[in-house]
Formats: sequence, structure tokens, C-alpha cells
Amino acid sequence: MTVPPDDANRAGYAADRAHALRTMFPRRVADVPETPAPDDAPAAPAAEDRRRRPLLMIGGALAVLAVAAATAVFVAARSAPRPDRAGVVVPVTTVEVRVPPEAGPGSPAPASATPSASPSGTPSASPSASPSASGGAPEAPAVKKTPPKPAGRANPGGGNLALRRPVEVSGVEGDPWKASNAVDGDLSTRWSSAFTDPGWLTVDLGEAWAVREVQIAWEHAYATAYRVEASTDGRTWTVLYRTAGGSGGTVTVREPAVARYVRLYATARNSRYGYSVLELRVR
Repeated sequence: MTVPPDDANRAGYAADRAHALRTMFPRRVADVPETPAPDDAPAAPAAEDRRRRPLLMIGGALAVLAVAAATAVFVAARSAPRPDRAGVVVPVTTVEVRVPPEAGPGSPAPASATPSASPSGTPSASPSASPSASGGAPEAPAVKKTPPKPAGRANPGGGNLALRRPVEVSGVEGDPWKASNAVDGDLSTRWSSAFTDPGWLTVDLGEAWAVREVQIAWEHAYATAYRVEASTDGRTWTVLYRTAGGSGGTVTVREPAVARYVRLYATARNSRYGYSVLELRVR
């Protein structure tokens, strides 16, 4: 810093510097005496600055107080509890989940970004078809198969399969008209049942045959309502022929079937006598 050489200028310069220091640092330089300026130097506005200084300090303090009050009001408003729509006080830390406008009651819920895992580490949902133990493709469901029907033994010669085979009947009129007479191959003999309904005759062919034809030779006492049936086990029967208007004579039923047992089952007679059969043939 260069100081003017003459005394007058030196004194004025010192006075200006002291005034500037008092303005900038009022507490530090309050006790520095002012050097009177020479007559030709302009008067320093010391009195006016002293009047402005308290006003500036009061204004700054008020500004600080206003900022502090605004900050306190903002913090109190943020920390105060607020009532929800139902009137229940909800803390401000509660997180509210808002459904997007496009999501309605029927819309699917959004998928979670993180898949849920069960405590055991096993996925909560198992696939509908589990792979086989060998690690290959999933096993197909088991299909229930219907057992094939037994194939009957063929009868290429067309012989009478019922000839002299075991026979059972519902009853007999008497010993001369026994059941075996219906399968003895003799048209001069006959089986005659008891005079009751129903009456039936069953012949056992010995094994399952591929039957093509059943023939009945009636005597004068015949059935007006009867049926011809076939079975492979003697318990379940298949109807091959049925009539309610029988007129006697020789009746041939041509209906293919697999049968071990053939039965004639009569339910109505043409007279007061029983059912009388001259011969029952099975081919």
C-alpha cells in the first residue's frame, strides 16, 4: 500500500481508511479514532451509516425469524397425523397402494416382480403332469381296455353240437318224457315239461363254440311265447330270438353267437299240457 508523501493527503487517506474499516468491522474498529479530514476533503457519511446499521440488523433478524417460523410450520404439517376417508387417524408413514385407472374389478392382478418361494424350497404349484421317474416325457393316463370277447371254437362240419350233451330242465311230465329225449337225435321221442309256467330246457355244449344256428322241433303241445338264449358261463344270457306268437312246428333261429350253453325259455303254452320238444339241435 502506497501512502501519499505530503501530510495533508496522508491524513485524509488515513481518515478514509478508518471509516471504511468501521463500516466493515464495526466491533473491531469501533475504538479506532477518526483522523479529521482536511478542509478540502469531502465529509464522510459516518452519522448516516450509524443510523442505517441498526435497521439492517433488525431486518436481517426478522428475515431469519420468518424463515425459521416457516420451516417449523412445514415440519409440523408433515409430522402431524391426518384422518383417512373413514375418519380413522392414519400416520403419515402409511403406504397407500393405488390401483391404476385401467385396472377394474375383473382385471387380473399384476404379477409380482419376485416369485414367491415356499419355506421348503419347493415350488408352491406342481405341474399337472409329472415327469416319469426316468426323467423322460410325462406318462400318459392309463386307458381302461375292454377285455376281448372269447372266440368260440369253429364247427366247420356243421354237426349237431347238442347231440347227447348234458341237459337240465325245469321239470318233466313223467319218466317216459325225460329231458334227454330232447337231444337224443330221435324224433320219435320227446321231452314234456310239467304243466306249469315257465318251462325251460338248457343244454351244455362242453365248451364255447361259434354257434350259427339253433333249431327247435315242437310236438303238438308247444309254446306260444318263448325265447332262445346263449351264454358262455351259464349266468349271463344273450337273447338270440324272441316271439309271443309261436305256432309250433320246426323253428330255425339263425343268429351267430359264441356259446357254451343254449337255453329254450317258454312262458306261455298253447294248451293245458306242458311244453313238448321232439328235438333241440345246435350247429
